[in-house]
Amino acid sequence: MPDWNRRAVLATGAALSTPGILASIGSTVAEEDTASSGTSTGDPPGWSSVYGNAANSRYLPLDDGFPEPNTIAWRSDTLRGGSNDGDIAVVDGRIYLVGEFESTDYEQTELRVASADDGTLEWKTEVTGRQRPTVADGTVYVSGTDRVTAFDTADGSFQWEREFDPELWISNATAADGVIYVVADGSRFNADATLYALDGDDGSTRWKREQVEARQENRETADPAPVGFKTAPVAVVNGSVYAITGGGEFKGTGSKAGIQWDGGVTELDAKTGEKQWGIVLEDGAFEKLIATEAFVCVQNKVDGLEETVLDSETGETVQTSKSTRTATADVRVTHDTIRPGSGPITVSTYGSEESWTASDIYYFPPLIVGDTLIATRTSEVVGFDLESGTETWSWEVDGSPHALAGVDENTLYFRLYHNDAPDELIALRASGDQGEGREGDEQEDDQCEEQEDDGQDEQEDDQCEEQEDDVQDETEPDDETEDGSDESDSDC
Repeated sequence: MPDWNRRAVLATGAALSTPGILASIGSTVAEEDTASSGTSTGDPPGWSSVYGNAANSRYLPLDDGFPEPNTIAWRSDTLRGGSNDGDIAVVDGRIYLVGEFESTDYEQTELRVASADDGTLEWKTEVTGRQRPTVADGTVYVSGTDRVTAFDTADGSFQWEREFDPELWISNATAADGVIYVVADGSRFNADATLYALDGDDGSTRWKREQVEARQENRETADPAPVGFKTAPVAVVNGSVYAITGGGEFKGTGSKAGIQWDGGVTELDAKTGEKQWGIVLEDGAFEKLIATEAFVCVQNKVDGLEETVLDSETGETVQTSKSTRTATADVRVTHDTIRPGSGPITVSTYGSEESWTASDIYYFPPLIVGDTLIATRTSEVVGFDLESGTETWSWEVDGSPHALAGVDENTLYFRLYHNDAPDELIALRASGDQGEGREGDEQEDDQCEEQEDDGQDEQEDDQCEEQEDDVQDETEPDDETEDGSDESDSDC
């Protein structure tokens, strides 16, 4: 395991960092006061996007871990999210998701908003495009193929719409500190797009950036060159925007002579758009980017199995590794399995050699909530202690658990696939209510309570104590409970 010592990285890389060199190229800044550009950028509360937060790291901070779930609070086949794998935002007691639902038109979709308490639909509205919802400051933002549209979270009333070139692509929106960041006006995989910082209240442009100056990885003596942006979601952490760029005119040498370098990463000031650093990577940069206060991870290729890890302050390469699925500033969770397979995940502690692994984890990305890591296996959802790797709880399901769609302080939302029935969105909750609890728990508890009330004999009391201690994991094989069956993953 490589040493993630941040001081060593900063010491060797400080001389190579060039924040502010040629920072004005391609930048347009609004005529507003930008003197407070060092202000920390903050996340909206809750699971504010399908990537969990503005850093795209699938992490929800809590003081403790996610409590052991004991009930399926509700399940819905009308909130499954279509081909978006049930990805949702969960904020202030509401669930937000976009999908085609009953529509057969690829571009004509719906935004649906439901109660997180019981899954009932609160409101819905048609939207254009298939990007996922982002929620901040009482507003839900949806990116389409040519626009960003804002709706009031309470009733779905229209707030504003910002249109872009209808022939080109637009990224999923990232929200932080009253600003909405999108990359627009670019083709799907080419680096010819523009990064916009939009005012969250009305969609007006605070600043935009068409290009940045970047240098080649490990070529500190090479001259920087202009590069454009790829149409991929940006990540925002502590007053910085991290975005994926193209490779410019850089080409390899030696065994890679003449090969075009395909992409890199840049850090910009979130208030002004001023460049802090820009690096073009020899292994390329595709479209998945996760940022934390300590490091930035970028997917190198379309298969998503390899990535480059950069120091967030300097842009220097810390290591190349397997793909990071979820992260905090202290840990990275990596997994090198492609769908529809299973394999081990590794949880590495930043700044040390400490790590642990868990086997047979399904392809779909895990998530971190507080000090709990939640992942899926073939027919169960599993919770691990983030520090030790101890399996703290598991829950069997009556199908194949696919995407872990989102989480709040006591409920996990995941998509469940059935071979012979519609997919569902499941709300698995830690609650005093029994709901669709585990097999026999409720009946045995009631019997024990009756025996205690009636003062039945010591033998019966002992039987009840044994029943309470030995909690059953299987469930009733009826329509309202989980049957623990091992369904295949044929829809991947």
